[in-house]
Amino acid sequence: MSARTRLITATVGQLRRFGVAGTSVSGILADSGLARRTLYVNFPAGKPELVAEATQVASESMISAFEQGLA
Repeated sequence: MSARTRLITATVGQLRRFGVAGTSVSGILADSGLARRTLYVNFPAGKPELVAEATQVASESMISAFEQGLA
């Protein structure tokens, strides 16, 4: 799994547990096992960019699950 994917996966988990306000960069890094520098290399705008990407990935996953359920 790439560092970018690990960051997104960790962020989705944090968002599900704590919401946007309760999700912290340090929590994301702890869950992903990655260094702070890795976050900013992959998401130069920081937490807002990462949360936006994680939200997009999570919503695509949910849509796919709904579509499979309806099929």
